[in-house]
Amino acid sequence: MQVARTIGLVGLIAATATLVGCAKGVTVEHDPELGVSVTRMSGNVISIDRCMSNQLIVNAAKVDDPENPRLVLWLQLRGFSAAVRPDLMSIQVDGDAWTFAEKTTIDSQMACPERTRAERSLGVTEVRNCVYLEVYWYTVTPEQLARLGAARDVTIRLEGASGHVERKFSAKNVANIQEFVAQQVPEARAPSG
Repeated sequence: MQVARTIGLVGLIAATATLVGCAKGVTVEHDPELGVSVTRMSGNVISIDRCMSNQLIVNAAKVDDPENPRLVLWLQLRGFSAAVRPDLMSIQVDGDAWTFAEKTTIDSQMACPERTRAERSLGVTEVRNCVYLEVYWYTVTPEQLARLGAARDVTIRLEGASGHVERKFSAKNVANIQEFVAQQVPEARAPSG
């Protein structure tokens, strides 16, 4: 009984860490809305901020849809600044520019704390300290994903009407993509040269 409790507790901690985007791993989930399985890496934080503060998370995923199987970059924007709602994603990979305009919006939400009693009594109407979460899929080819996992220099930029976010991949971010490609997309080959 103690072993089952320990495994359950470890599973709960791992699931919680994965949800907050600070853990690394690969999960297979069934998306009930889309009716498909999604194999997704997690925890590939592309950010200079600490965990849970203004993050850009870029994970690779394989969507096992019998009618439309595809690879995607699964982006999460999360933090305390205004939502970007990107119209365009551009990635510089070793000097080559890739532009992605077609995205699938998976989730977009905002959570704001209640005003305190003192704020209400003072007539404060400004909402502060809201946390934004935006989740998008951008479809990529196996070759693009393999090249991203083999790159030396990667910069990603998301542009929207309310601003932009730009981040550089670290060597660990690239290695995480490379590991996902090796495990989940073995047929993908980065172009040589």
